[in-house]
Amino acid sequence: MDRPRLSALLLLLVTLLGGALGTRLTINANMLELLPKDDPTATAIRKINSEEGGSNLLTIAARSDDPAALDAFLSALADDLGQLETVEYALYDLDPELAFELGLLQLTPEELSALKGRLEGAVAMGPAAANPFLASRLLDLGPLTEKLAARDSTAVFPPQDGVGRVLVRPRGTAFQQRFVRQLMAEVYATLDAADAADPAVEVFWVGGAYRHGTEDVENIRKDLSSTAIVSLGLVLLLIAGAFRTPRAILLIFVPLVAANLWTTGMAGVFVGTLNTFTSFFPAILIGLGVDFSIHLYSRYREERVKFDDVKVAVVRAWDRAGPPSMTAALTSAGGFCALWAAGFQGFRQLGTILAVGVLLCLVAVLLCLPLLILWLERDRVPKLPPAPPPGQDTEPRTYRGALLGIGLLATLTLAAGLQLPQVEFEFDISEMRPAHLSYDDMAPDQR
Repeated sequence: MDRPRLSALLLLLVTLLGGALGTRLTINANMLELLPKDDPTATAIRKINSEEGGSNLLTIAARSDDPAALDAFLSALADDLGQLETVEYALYDLDPELAFELGLLQLTPEELSALKGRLEGAVAMGPAAANPFLASRLLDLGPLTEKLAARDSTAVFPPQDGVGRVLVRPRGTAFQQRFVRQLMAEVYATLDAADAADPAVEVFWVGGAYRHGTEDVENIRKDLSSTAIVSLGLVLLLIAGAFRTPRAILLIFVPLVAANLWTTGMAGVFVGTLNTFTSFFPAILIGLGVDFSIHLYSRYREERVKFDDVKVAVVRAWDRAGPPSMTAALTSAGGFCALWAAGFQGFRQLGTILAVGVLLCLVAVLLCLPLLILWLERDRVPKLPPAPPPGQDTEPRTYRGALLGIGLLATLTLAAGLQLPQVEFEFDISEMRPAHLSYDDMAPDQR
């Protein structure tokens, strides 16, 4: 407080540095990266992804009442998608010769034995097999004839019940954010052009890790901003109602913003990525950090009524409310550090960000709030509620309903404890997505 300009400049530089380092943060929606490194399932999936082809495709499904129009639409769509720079190939039609060979591979051993017998008979008959009468008898395979004729279809997934599919193999992985954004933009542009060319066919589903990956990233970005804004709005309403002065909003708001920027910079350096479990840390830190501001500022207002010197009032307030605030910050940080024991990386990262963040909130309040008080309230003495008359509220209050209240709380606690066996775990990660995107929300044909 003896060097307010220098102190404010240093705090501003630290805050700007935190914001700059925070720009290094990226968003990673890959849940696989958050699983323990030695988990057998995660290890197996990582191995598949590292091998040729990997495990991720983009599936496009369309439907129409006209089978011929649907087949032509999907064939043309696969050709258009295959020409994109971001796509390695789009699979709908096969080479006719390859389709025929693959079709023959679908025959059962009994059907192959029947074909072998007919061929051996034709060879044994020699030139006589050219007789139309004999040839018709020799080549009459019954139901097998129709099955062989159906092998001429070149569609990998022939349309069934008016629904057909195209499989797209992109050139990059589903977890390269910049690539996935470019891929999905090109795919959706191609689909829009195809829809305009043939409105009789409806593309009703685009699925796969590429589609869901880019949507999950956008949802995380949205959650990051929306939760912080809502939390900040609720805190500002609380401050405005408690202190009833616009200055209090600025006094308490500025340290919270600084602390969140410091924490974001720390996360950018030591964590590097945000995910579904860490994206809402600003909302938590705003809710926790505002406590320190309220306690310290309220105590300052009480001391300021007693002392004319604003610095003396700040020092006395910080001496008395500072240690309890530090104790609260350390206990909260210790609770968050318990998340380090989890094998799931998302919880461990959240514990790191919140443990450091809550301590940075206290530091920001301790350092920024005195400078703001010097700037905004040097010549102002706050008006506190009038003290009660002598003798009033000096005796301890009696609570006649205490026994009843304790009984009700004990009953509620017991009832809640009996419900613990009913708690279930959700293993389908898709249920964490917004409405209509989880597996259970999909229509049967979309599944």
